[in-house]
Amino acid sequence: MHTPDRKLGHLEKFQISKQLVKCYGSVNLTVDLHHSPRPIHDDKSSARQFYIDKLSPALAQLIQDHPLLSVATKDSYKPSAHFIRLESVNLEEIILFEESRFWEERDQIIANESRYEFDLDAESPLWHLLVCAHPDRPDQCSITLTVQHLIADGGSLVIFWKGLLAYLSNPPSHTGFASNIVTIISSEPLPSPMDQRHPPELDFVDMCQVVYGETVKILPKSLKNFLDPSQLSWGGDYPAPADAVHNTVLRTLKCGGPTWQSIVKKSKEHGVTVHATLYATAVLAWSELYPNTSLKTFTPTNCRFLCKDTPSDEIGNFVGTFENFLTVGELGIGVWPLAKSYHKILQANKINSAKKAWLLKYLKNFPEDYYEFYRKRRDIYEMGRVGGIELSDLGRADVLPSGGDWKVDGMWFCQSAHTSSNALGLNTITFDGTAHATIAWQAGSLDESKIDRMSQVWLTHLENCAI
Repeated sequence: MHTPDRKLGHLEKFQISKQLVKCYGSVNLTVDLHHSPRPIHDDKSSARQFYIDKLSPALAQLIQDHPLLSVATKDSYKPSAHFIRLESVNLEEIILFEESRFWEERDQIIANESRYEFDLDAESPLWHLLVCAHPDRPDQCSITLTVQHLIADGGSLVIFWKGLLAYLSNPPSHTGFASNIVTIISSEPLPSPMDQRHPPELDFVDMCQVVYGETVKILPKSLKNFLDPSQLSWGGDYPAPADAVHNTVLRTLKCGGPTWQSIVKKSKEHGVTVHATLYATAVLAWSELYPNTSLKTFTPTNCRFLCKDTPSDEIGNFVGTFENFLTVGELGIGVWPLAKSYHKILQANKINSAKKAWLLKYLKNFPEDYYEFYRKRRDIYEMGRVGGIELSDLGRADVLPSGGDWKVDGMWFCQSAHTSSNALGLNTITFDGTAHATIAWQAGSLDESKIDRMSQVWLTHLENCAI
């Protein structure tokens, strides 16, 4: 059973449309954990039940805390697309289990979850937990939270895990939970979408820039290069097929210990954030593999603080985007000058990054205008995609609690590759003095040997920053 609720907002339509056109899957955050040992001789079924029993009380309270964890979509492919509020959630359907050597198979596990598509017609929650465990390590597991992007941004994943770990350490006593069925208590309407929270709006100058940019896109190649060189920046190694369906490939890497501590210290000495250092080292690593090539970059931003009546710990979709263009000359200035330049321009453009969502209101007809929006990218861009690199950085998550039977060993943030947007996605999160990164791309779009090499060069640049 369910209760009809509100229509989708502009940004929510944008996120769900990615799945409708098969260009994007899901967003996820994987956490490696130590806990009290499972029974030594348990089989797969009893191991699964162990985690259901441990996680369910905490999840039940978390679902009551955050309304979007108990919604589904209705009429997802129609102009009337809207949320419905579920009357109950069956946790046995939310907690999935795999027996795997997760410490060896991490890349494949995260890639599979990034490819995951939720059934938009099922009238079931738009998230799940995948627990991976193995008999060889009865006191460890890896749990991946996977979410349909329309109900949660990257920051929401950290909010979810903070709450879950807090409740695991201090189990709540609550009503509305029996036999792994959570009965939704609240009858309050869902919180409004970002576009109804009074974020910064586009002004006349902003609109002139948008019109100019859209006009340049349809001009002949020679004029594009003259008027806006960013239109012809790096788009990947191989063109996207017209019927491309998202298929994420990824690598994981991390940088920690004394090296990371020194990077944090050096960043402060140079007056930049660690995020800016990650950005500068990453794009310079890329430029070594793609010399004499300009680059467009994208940085998702957390816009909660720019929206009215929006708590910092609300699960939802409050994403802005900062775009930057780097010429060949700018890519040759060195790590710290580039980090300083990026840090300065990002700080100056955070408000502008929040305005991007307002452009979606000009896509009047859902879903037709969204289909056309993605189709045009195949025609406008030489490689059939916008191209460039997106650095989605969740920052430091050291405030995540660890206590009781649960201890966090590490965490990995990732999201689906995009068939028509950026060519390469870098997703980072820092925990307990270690930066964890996933490098993700669409299968068949990049030379994998180059990306493997870039991963090593990125680490080398980071290590050099620590000296």
